[in-house]
Amino acid sequence: MGNLTATKEQVYKLVKQLSPEEREFLFEQLQKEFIVKRWDSLLKRIDERKKKCPITDEEIEKEVKFAWGRFAHPG
Repeated sequence: MGNLTATKEQVYKLVKQLSPEEREFLFEQLQKEFIVKRWDSLLKRIDERKKKCPITDEEIEKEVKFAWGRFAHPG
């Protein structure tokens, strides 16, 4: 399959044509991708901090809980 080129406006118009169920499916898939990228970013930040100065397991747990709260309640 070749690459498609479309503007975000064109994509939005196509998405609006989907049924509510199809839009929900698309939203869930995009949300999963977004969460994975943010989670990877968090883990990299923790790893970099560990390299600069030691970090305890308790501090890591605190960071993870804080980040998870932000993922669950973005905005």
